[in-house]
Amino acid sequence: MRNAKKKNRIRKKKMNEEYLQVKDIAEDKVKIDKLIQ
Repeated sequence: MRNAKKKNRIRKKKMNEEYLQVKDIAEDKVKIDKLIQ
């Protein structure tokens, strides 16, 4: 049971990191779009 909790926490952390990366890319894209206009 304890091991499952640890795995779940690692998976959550990984998902959060991926989400932040996607957010950074989206923000960069918005900046580029504003520069193009």
